[in-house]
Amino acid sequence: MICRLEELSMNAWPALETVASDGWVLRFSGGYTRRANSVHPLAPGTRHLGDKIDEAECMYRARNLPTIFKLTARSLPSGLERALVERGYIEEARTAVHVADVASSEEDVAVEMEWSRARSWSDGFHRMSSIPAERRVLHDKILSSISLPTGFAWVEEKGKTVGCGLGVVEGNWLGIFDVVVAPEVRRRGIGERLTRGVMAWGHKMGAKKACLQVMSDNAAALALYGKLGFREAYQYWYRVRDLVNRGVPEPDVGLGFSYQATKGGDVLIRRDGRIVTQLRKDAAREFLADAEGARLQEQQELMARYTGNYKRGNERLAERHPRHSG
Repeated sequence: MICRLEELSMNAWPALETVASDGWVLRFSGGYTRRANSVHPLAPGTRHLGDKIDEAECMYRARNLPTIFKLTARSLPSGLERALVERGYIEEARTAVHVADVASSEEDVAVEMEWSRARSWSDGFHRMSSIPAERRVLHDKILSSISLPTGFAWVEEKGKTVGCGLGVVEGNWLGIFDVVVAPEVRRRGIGERLTRGVMAWGHKMGAKKACLQVMSDNAAALALYGKLGFREAYQYWYRVRDLVNRGVPEPDVGLGFSYQATKGGDVLIRRDGRIVTQLRKDAAREFLADAEGARLQEQQELMARYTGNYKRGNERLAERHPRHSG
């Protein structure tokens, strides 16, 4: 169940950029929310764990983002969290995932499935969540890119949006997200009304089960969701590198390169997040053969040789470029 719901969570909150690397999914969205800017370690992979962490740190630093790992009891490989703790990563935002059955009922809230017609939802959510103006574009861009059936639910009083909720359906599962109620109308049952409304919409869309995420110390929300039949299924938490308070030095993770093998067999080589070279056919196969099993620094030098990019004081590698070798 954990893997299934973690996949639903990623699909329901898509990142603006995603990189799959040896069993891990790295997500980047300009820093808006941990969920869309963290490493999701879903499979153990085959590469050296330390090199994979180094590579992740390099890729997030290239985008001026902190390196964050989203962990569960099923995160892989098994020694990952211990390795992160040794590097100075601290735990943040422990959250419980709760599940419940979805039963048939009448909707009691407005639900819009087309993002282009959900302006009342967007404006209300931004206001009630106090999202800064410069972050609203990122938030809306993420929401508008959800590819699964989505229901934007809201409650209005006197022409003003006072509560919002979001439902996303994948298969027989309904994910409930972003339930927020204006402070001036709290304790009047609007949160329960929104949740029931989203569940009613989800049932019409074919969902049999619902899941939602709630902070483990949010007693009011836990009481509400318990009343609606939700029970804890598992927990997740984040590990964030605390360089300042733990006195951990910034690692030497190489020259800012990363690579990605495409489905078509090509290899994209990036530097500081930007594609600088695309290898095809024999060149791609030779590169992957050389990179497989190599340590991170060796991979960095390999990519420098393939791209001929020796800026930032790395001219010493030029002599090893294939152009200059016998």
